[in-house]
Amino acid sequence: EIGRGSYGVVYEAVAGRSGARVAVKKIRCDAPENVELALAEFWALTSLKRRHQNVVQFEECVLQRNGLAQRMSHGNKNSQLYLRLVETSLK
Repeated sequence: EIGRGSYGVVYEAVAGRSGARVAVKKIRCDAPENVELALAEFWALTSLKRRHQNVVQFEECVLQRNGLAQRMSHGNKNSQLYLRLVETSLK
């Protein structure tokens, strides 16, 4: 564990494919506002046009619900997955 905040925990891990050290942020999405924050962070990181020295490079997002994991890659706000997540966050 590297750090902990109000919405989740950051862990240090090793990427399986490359063996690189990575940070894994696990966000609890048990409340609508947490889902909205997670989505906002996801879209902010994926919309960056250039790398910045003070911002980590985003690799991927894995959504897990009821024991099922789903990868979420770069996309746009019109994607079906994004719309389902927003709909879920509003329930």
